Amino acid sequence: MGRDGLVRGNTNWDKTETYIRNRFCSSGWTSSPRDYYYGLFSLTKSMLLYPGGSSQYLYDMLPTAYSNPIDWYFAETTSGAPCDGVARTLISGQESNGRWASHGGLGNHEWFETAWATIMLNRTVFASGVPVAVAQAIPNPAVAGQTINLSAAGSFHQDPAKTIVAWVWDKDNNGSYETSGLTTTVSYPSVGNYTVGLQVTDNVGTTAITSVTIVINTPPIAPTANAGGPYYFCKIPGMKWFLDGSKSSNPDDGLHQAGQYPGDYIKQYAWETTGDNLFNDFSGVTPDVTNFMDVGSRNISLKVTDNTAASFPSSGQPDLTGTSSTQVYVRAADDPACSCISNLTAKAKNGVANLSWTWKSGAHHYNVYRGTATGGPYTKVGSVMASTRIGGVNTGIYSESGLTGNVPYYYVVREAANNDTELCQSNQASATSISPKPPGR
Repeated sequence: MGRDGLVRGNTNWDKTETYIRNRFCSSGWTSSPRDYYYGLFSLTKSMLLYPGGSSQYLYDMLPTAYSNPIDWYFAETTSGAPCDGVARTLISGQESNGRWASHGGLGNHEWFETAWATIMLNRTVFASGVPVAVAQAIPNPAVAGQTINLSAAGSFHQDPAKTIVAWVWDKDNNGSYETSGLTTTVSYPSVGNYTVGLQVTDNVGTTAITSVTIVINTPPIAPTANAGGPYYFCKIPGMKWFLDGSKSSNPDDGLHQAGQYPGDYIKQYAWETTGDNLFNDFSGVTPDVTNFMDVGSRNISLKVTDNTAASFPSSGQPDLTGTSSTQVYVRAADDPACSCISNLTAKAKNGVANLSWTWKSGAHHYNVYRGTATGGPYTKVGSVMASTRIGGVNTGIYSESGLTGNVPYYYVVREAANNDTELCQSNQASATSISPKPPGR
């Protein structure tokens, strides 16, 4: 009848619908369609095929001679209905393992019951498909105060002839979808789990909703200390040595919770060199330890401290720390291992510094360092390998460009083993690049 376009008022339709209504709330698979899933599936198809189509069937009632109607799909006894409709009946009949079974007198029906129930709950029995909402949050987990990108680009339609035309977000999880757009952003001030809802609508007005839970569980993040080393120092008069913590890192550097708060950063470098674990021997990224170290070896440690308490106050955490240890080896000036090169030269012109030195027999490679103050500290700017050196078998050459004119630069090179352990340091050579004169002068 539905396929033939019959409607209420037709004798055959009214007689059939009344018959179903009078038995809808009864029990037993021989008496009620709700207890006989093959019959229930047929009823659902019939109501869906009622003139008006899928946009109307969810609101239709099963009447008895146009009185005592019941919402055949959404009725619930908890809301005063005489019995549950299709949706609540199916949900109540689902077993703990997710399947449906034993709703009909024929055993072979059980092979199909789960599929029938799923199709009926999806309300797509004769519809070609519905929109499917897919919400994605990146990054997730995230840092407090971090900008999180929300995207509905993964949403799709089961019907290739239809399209999704609207995307609306409920970013504060209050049930109201207030932010339109395929993408948007959100951030949260403190650790916790936050739910964001997404509603999509297709070009015929059908909607679908989903949600994504955003986990703020990693901020603030403790900094990672890197004490550098191992260090090999030679107590040669006039030669300075520095520890180097510049490779320490802060994973949430520059981030903060929402609001006017300073960005996180490493605010303190504290060194422990005497073993008392007080971390008050030296401070700073590259402390000068030339006059402190005695000949021998010792373990040293670095503790870095960040700005968490001010950057993420709602986290309730103090400033976070990270520690790292390494070994320092101090050799006497006359130690054979300290026989490093002493003839490093540097010449500069037009923003380029050219270094040269005598290559020590057997040296694997040299690391090149530059500083802006005599004696350092120095920053590594490059390496020269034995296999790539030019200018003769006994010569090391290195060129650095991009220097600022009229600024003095100070260079040293350090012999290093194949694992990059630095063995000794050369003499210091300085160079000042003279800016070229403008044309016509």
